[in-house]
Amino acid sequence: MSEESVIGQLADVAHEAARAVDGAVPAEGGVTDRELGRAGRRARWAGPVFAGLAAAMVPWTVYLAVTLPSKQTAEHYDLAWVGFDVALLAMLAWTAWTAFRRSPVLTVSASMTAMMLLVDAWFDVVTAPSAKELALSLPMALIVELPLAAVCIWLAHNGQRIAERLVVLRLRRRRRARTR
Repeated sequence: MSEESVIGQLADVAHEAARAVDGAVPAEGGVTDRELGRAGRRARWAGPVFAGLAAAMVPWTVYLAVTLPSKQTAEHYDLAWVGFDVALLAMLAWTAWTAFRRSPVLTVSASMTAMMLLVDAWFDVVTAPSAKELALSLPMALIVELPLAAVCIWLAHNGQRIAERLVVLRLRRRRRARTR
């Protein structure tokens, strides 16, 4: 098969993909196990297992709410917060990297970063030891962390579509460049 033939076939595939991305409509009734392939069939257990784990968390959470003390002194409190903030920094950097590269992994990095931002906002506010610290952590949560988490959720939600669109656009540009 010649190089031009392969390029022509890729261009045809890209054109079909562009039409599919431009007018994508979710399939009615979901997909079949056959369409998912072996990996998809193997992952069928995940839904029931995680639903069971979520259900098991309900009594555990009630138990903790009733039995945990409302105040607790923690050894290495500073290390816990610095460690969390270093992990958050790493997640922000990873999300930036995946966004710059328009990587399909952006959905994963943005999801993880959103979760860490939500956790950070929650614990900054609820563990503030004084009114002065609460006056600093609450606006930080409302003005910085929660809006940034919303942006990350948007990126996670749209990241796959963005990556697919980028592939289609790049293939279109290659096709145009070759036809000139």
